[in-house]
Amino acid sequence: MMFLKLTYRLVFLLLIFNWHNVIGQDLHFSQFYANPLNLNPAMTGYMGGDNRAHINYKNQWQSISNPYRTLALSYDRHFLREKLNGNWLGGGLQIINDQAGTSQWSNLKVLLNMAYIHKISPTSYLSSGVQLGMIQQSFNANDLFFDAQILPSGVNTSLPTNENLQNFSRSALDIGFGMLFGSKPNEKLDIYSGFSFGHINKAKVSFVDLEYQLQLKTTFHAGLTYKVNSNFYFQPSMILQHYSTSKELIMGSAIAYDLTSVADEKTFLASFGAWYRSKDAFIPYAALEIEAWKFGISYDINTSPLSAASSYRGGLELSLKWEIPTFAQRLLHAVPCPRF
Repeated sequence: MMFLKLTYRLVFLLLIFNWHNVIGQDLHFSQFYANPLNLNPAMTGYMGGDNRAHINYKNQWQSISNPYRTLALSYDRHFLREKLNGNWLGGGLQIINDQAGTSQWSNLKVLLNMAYIHKISPTSYLSSGVQLGMIQQSFNANDLFFDAQILPSGVNTSLPTNENLQNFSRSALDIGFGMLFGSKPNEKLDIYSGFSFGHINKAKVSFVDLEYQLQLKTTFHAGLTYKVNSNFYFQPSMILQHYSTSKELIMGSAIAYDLTSVADEKTFLASFGAWYRSKDAFIPYAALEIEAWKFGISYDINTSPLSAASSYRGGLELSLKWEIPTFAQRLLHAVPCPRF
């Protein structure tokens, strides 16, 4: 048991002090479609409603004593939709915090999103957005021990660490950009696709190596909503991300069922589906949307070789969305609005 604890802590120290040799985890969600401002700044204000807010929570790798915990809060709305000849502006704010480990390692982002949505045809729009904010990474070394403190007889935390740790927190400017195309060619089909670039300025955030920079993060995503009949909606989506030498591909779909009558203008939808993260996890999903609120839940069932250590427990993820007007009222608009 002592050996396992030492191994876990030494591996964590390698992640802290050798960023240039390993791939750090950038903030991400399995329910990527339920966090539009984090997915692509061009999605800011791109909605059928007027105001929108999201809360996302993820608990990753629960089999580990101190797993990753991610919390994201965001709000966005449109501006000047009635004054720019069918075009409009979008603005939003998001706060994201990622925390894990005995050292309480934290990755905090406070980001402002801005977008311009241009109407290129009666049923199609092109949106471009920018993201600007601060990123802060920090950790607490009080509960850590280092290799210089490990003796044959055990660990002696009274010994000096022999580590050059002068700052336990780093802050830097973070910049992103994205574009999105959306179209609603008829009453049954609503499609969208986009791309985004994160960490364009490659901010320096290392604790001990001042030359280390965040790597460019590229994202391509797409999806659609197809109205099968008066009650059923088919909603496939995908995302492909590349960060440093790491790649992530998630593909899947949900089926939404409208529980209200055709004449009822209220919103009451139930959704079920599943996504798959390539070579990593199977992700079942369920959601319930009632009026302005939508609650979603998913679970990462680990399928990679890591499953031997994780016992297939990849992580629980929750999402909550508030948007007005409600979905039933938004259907009256010709504005393409991806279903999240």
